[in-house]
Amino acid sequence: PESVIADPESLIRAEIIEKTFRGAGTRYRLQLRTGEEVISVWPSSSDYMVGQEVGLRTRRDELMVYAGN
Repeated sequence: PESVIADPESLIRAEIIEKTFRGAGTRYRLQLRTGEEVISVWPSSSDYMVGQEVGLRTRRDELMVYAGN
């Protein structure tokens, strides 16, 4: 979840559908335009609202990808 970060310049857009405060970090459940969901944890200082659309990108230096079945 920490490898997906908000980026206002990104063309990849998602709607925040759930927000859970967890102290230093806030867990966001995001829905992409394709309907797929992504979970991300951002610093609590990044205060986005449920229903808000945000741009997303990955931290390429931290990204791990696994093959599906």
